[in-house]
Amino acid sequence: MVAYFYFTFADVAKQTKDGFLRSVIRQLCGSRPDIPGPVSQLYHHPRKQNHEPDQKSLQRALRASMEGFSHVFMVVDGLDEAPTAGGERSGLVELLLRIREWELPSLHLLITSRFDPELDRGLHRAMGSGIAEVMDLDEQKEVGHDIETFVASALAAPAFEDWPGAMVAEATTKLVEKSKGM
Repeated sequence: MVAYFYFTFADVAKQTKDGFLRSVIRQLCGSRPDIPGPVSQLYHHPRKQNHEPDQKSLQRALRASMEGFSHVFMVVDGLDEAPTAGGERSGLVELLLRIREWELPSLHLLITSRFDPELDRGLHRAMGSGIAEVMDLDEQKEVGHDIETFVASALAAPAFEDWPGAMVAEATTKLVEKSKGM
C-alpha cells in the first residue's frame, strides 16, 4: 500500500497536521476490506457543532489504519512547503517522528524536502537513531541525468521539431540547471 501526501502552497487545507492525517487515513482505509474501530469512532462520535477530532484520535486512527498491511509506503512530499506560522511545520516534524517511533515493521516512511535548517534540526534526531538517511539531490548526478533524459525526450516531440539544435540544447541545459534535482 502506498499513501502519498504533498504539502503545497496552493492548498491551505493540505498544509496542516490534520489535513495530512485525514488524507493518509482516507487513502489507507480506501484500500482496506474493513474500517478499523478508531476510524469508525471518529465518524460515529457524537458531533457537537463545529466539533473536529483531536490529534490523538486522528493518530490512533492512522495507526489502526496501517495495521493489517504487509507494507505501508508513506511518502510525505514537499515538507518544506508546510507553513512555519503557528508552529505548524515543527508540529508536523514532531508528528512524523512520533509515527516513526511507533516502529511498525510494515511502515516505510519517505520524507522529501528542499534543504531547510529548521527541518534539518528537527529530523536530525531520527538520523541520530539510525532510522533515517539524508540524500542531497543537488549532489546526485544520476538525478540530473534522468531529468536531462526526460527533457530531451519532451523536446523531441513534434511541437519542437522546428527548433534549431542549438536552441534545444540551450533549453535542455537551462531546464536541468533550474530543476535543481526536483
